[in-house]
Amino acid sequence: MDFDGLLDDHRAQLGKAIERFRGGDDDLARHLRQAARWLDARWPRIIPANLELEAGIALYAAPADCRHVYGHDWGRYNRRRPWETCSPGYPPLMQCLDGQFWLTPAPTAAQIGAWGAVLPYFYAAAHEISETAVTPTEHQRGAVLLAALIEAMRDLAGETAVVQLHKGLAGIPTAGTPAYLYERLQEEWERR
Repeated sequence: MDFDGLLDDHRAQLGKAIERFRGGDDDLARHLRQAARWLDARWPRIIPANLELEAGIALYAAPADCRHVYGHDWGRYNRRRPWETCSPGYPPLMQCLDGQFWLTPAPTAAQIGAWGAVLPYFYAAAHEISETAVTPTEHQRGAVLLAALIEAMRDLAGETAVVQLHKGLAGIPTAGTPAYLYERLQEEWERR
């Protein structure tokens, strides 16, 4: 899936309503970028990675795109007997705080000896839809376009026009149809 193709598809789905967007392709690109946030909530982007451990060290640098850690399997599938003195103990809890991984408690030499020095983990990263990168997969194309259309209708639903009434001016919403479509498209999103 490429950005230019998404931009063309979004332009086509707006039809005549495209004329109401004064920013042109900048507005459409903004709709697509905001669509990525919708995908984050419904279909998070999960990335596997590995962390090299050292005994007694609790803080490690996290990847720049890490939003939070889903979990790790390091030491989870080994039989534990905490009452035995030779048992490596329980695996640490892993959290991402301020761009760093925090392992609580810090891994011990016994754990690294029993389970290895590499901790495999999974983390969530934000979807990106821009000129440089498109992270959603091809089978999510329909969802991206639906979310972009929802964002476009949100823009149009907020428009008002100043109308001369009998003795004064008033702002009257002129976007009843986009507001209705915005609500219906959100319902469509929830049904997916």
